[in-house]
Amino acid sequence: MVLISTPLLADSLGALEGHRLVAGEPGSDAEAEALICPPAMSVTGAQLSQMPSLRVIAVAGTGTDAIDLETAAATGDRGVDGR
Repeated sequence: MVLISTPLLADSLGALEGHRLVAGEPGSDAEAEALICPPAMSVTGAQLSQMPSLRVIAVAGTGTDAIDLETAAATGDRGVDGR
């Protein structure tokens, strides 16, 4: 399941075909295996701990300054893509 915490253009969702997409804030769904968020959205350690299945965080833009990277790395095998 992919948790989407940012508005995305309909054309950009093709790569996610076959995945269940859920809109919500970081930490709002414990089943999330992926999180897509905007670069300025804070993703805290507390929110990360509420998503035990999370494997990847994709920033829809550039930068990872707002993500608690230390907790992300310490709580599992997570990749963060901030391109």
